[in-house]
Amino acid sequence: MRDTAAETNRRSWRGALLAVGAMTACRPTPASDDNDDAADMSVDADGSSTNSTSTSEGDSDSGHVDTPPPAPTLLSPADGAVELPIETSLCWNPVEDPDGDLLRYRVFIDDIELTEGEKGDVVGYDGPCVGPLLFAHERSYSWRVRAFEIADPAVESPDSETWTFTTAGDGLSTTVFFDRFDEDLGWTISGDASEGAWTRGDPVPTKDGDPARTAQPGRCFGGFSCLFTGQNPDALADQGDVDGGTTIATSPAFDLSGAATATVELSRFFFKSALGPESGLRVELLTPNPNAADGYDAHLLEALGAATDEQALDAWEPREYRACGLPMMAGSRLRLSAHDQGAGILEAAIDTVAVRAHAAATLCEVGLGGACDPSLGAAACPDGLLCCPQGTLAAGVDRCTQPVPGLDFENPPASPDDPGNGPLGCDAPDLIVDPKFIEPFTLADIF
Repeated sequence: MRDTAAETNRRSWRGALLAVGAMTACRPTPASDDNDDAADMSVDADGSSTNSTSTSEGDSDSGHVDTPPPAPTLLSPADGAVELPIETSLCWNPVEDPDGDLLRYRVFIDDIELTEGEKGDVVGYDGPCVGPLLFAHERSYSWRVRAFEIADPAVESPDSETWTFTTAGDGLSTTVFFDRFDEDLGWTISGDASEGAWTRGDPVPTKDGDPARTAQPGRCFGGFSCLFTGQNPDALADQGDVDGGTTIATSPAFDLSGAATATVELSRFFFKSALGPESGLRVELLTPNPNAADGYDAHLLEALGAATDEQALDAWEPREYRACGLPMMAGSRLRLSAHDQGAGILEAAIDTVAVRAHAAATLCEVGLGGACDPSLGAAACPDGLLCCPQGTLAAGVDRCTQPVPGLDFENPPASPDDPGNGPLGCDAPDLIVDPKFIEPFTLADIF
């Protein structure tokens, strides 16, 4: 549970915790094609990454070479499955290590490693299933599995195939547009910028400033491709960033007719090195209007213009925009505009866009089920309600929710299935800090 003071979370003792997105994600690189090498990547919240490669040579005295295990094969849910319940288990076929070593498995959902609440002596899962896991309604997910040796976790298998599945809707909303940018769905790129036009692909990371900050992320948020402003093949921040005008990306049309309201979910990255209004990023909903100059009315959902040293925006952040009170029409579109008419570096990136039509406008109201801003703390919701994230995967979607009791860690319930007996908070997994994994040190221990 999430206590308003302790910020703990509760779903169930049997729940699983996802280290999610730009906040806590540890995103290992895909397994190397060379089975003798195992690569490990740690990714910071700003998208920068470091790599280390370990080669399993085996025991040099005996001459034995430790052969990595084969890639697992996935079992269920079937690739491309749809209308799955939001509580779903992921299962795969176990493999045998060529040398007879004991194995465990790493599970990745949308390229994010799934972890249990306590990390330390044991990582990964025994298999052949994990779950049931709680997913969000009407969402598409990708998943894959990798085997590794318990005695030497650096000895890993290649990844399994990547499969996808889609959960069932909740009857209250419908996804009318979804794009992870792994395929070209027909965004239109326009504008008068002399450099840094929106590009679909895998960005090359750059750094800028003193101290250096990430100007362009090194990886996309949810897949292998995203939309970003200008590729930097030489990893130089002042090459390929937005310059001399505006670059515009306009989505394909989608139908919001008949909806009470709509939401737009996406993950965005933004970097701006210079002060002033000459540069920024705008996210807009376009609704058809034959009398408008370009045939659309533009409704601003977000405008970013502060320099990154004023606001920490140089990291992937999931966002939800609400179209409360706006016209719901067929032929609507999204427009992303990054502009820079001055000095300095301007970069932006967008990933995993979802537009949802809602049958009721409850999320626009103040009260139970209404959208909220968790940064407001106790003022985010009225009447003792708490502003709580929705679903296991963090998507920037927060609603005013009835609090539930969590755990009293000093005197927990007799059974994990018993109701919580601790302070009230959001219904999510309980998080505790286990001091046995904390190793204090001083500078004398280093030098």
